[in-house]
Amino acid sequence: MTEDPSTLVVDGHLSAEALVNAAALPGVLVHRCGHCGSTEHGQPVLVGGPFVSIARSSMVSVIAWWAEGPVGVDVEIAGATPPPELTLHPAEEFGDVLAVWVRKEAVLKALGTGLRTDPRTIRLSAQHGAATVTGTDLQVHELHVPGHVAALSW
Repeated sequence: MTEDPSTLVVDGHLSAEALVNAAALPGVLVHRCGHCGSTEHGQPVLVGGPFVSIARSSMVSVIAWWAEGPVGVDVEIAGATPPPELTLHPAEEFGDVLAVWVRKEAVLKALGTGLRTDPRTIRLSAQHGAATVTGTDLQVHELHVPGHVAALSW
């Protein structure tokens, strides 16, 4: 793989179409549910373009793209408190549950399953920048978004 995925962070809660336009990405945006095949909802797909992932908070919108393969991104407002019992793998002992949640959401988006996969089944390594998911090694990195916790996975 030649280079890391790209990201764009913009102020406000933008639509997927507006984010694709802001990033000047090629292709036609559609949504495709990996579970039922519907185009009425599901993961954004750029037909004729790179792999994309989109995340939003009430304050910012983030788009990630990569030509080499699936990518996932997530963003949450700093201070949010996801419940540890719904987030942590039994072997995980991390102090910052929000950072774990955001990293797992990014991983699940890169896998294309979203929350159809229980986040507790994902075990993140203690090392920054790596995640182990049912035998698949993925890269996971923190994104710096002021006032937020954000992560990118590929």
